[in-house]
Amino acid sequence: MIEHNLAFELNAKSMCLYEHEHLYCYALALLKNLGCTRYSIGSDGHRLEHFRLHFDRIVALLADYGISESQLLS
Repeated sequence: MIEHNLAFELNAKSMCLYEHEHLYCYALALLKNLGCTRYSIGSDGHRLEHFRLHFDRIVALLADYGISESQLLS
């Protein structure tokens, strides 16, 4: 992924509705150490109420790992 300049997606539905945030935190720590610089946030929204679900929380989590909004794909 890093070698091909691809982004790591943080899936809001998986993180927040399915309570897998701990897995994403584990991955973020690894990826940051490996030099990942590209990230994206996805809704995986099949319902309107899931659109941009908890994106503010995810952006704050990324900031905790030293990942800025400028590293997010838009």
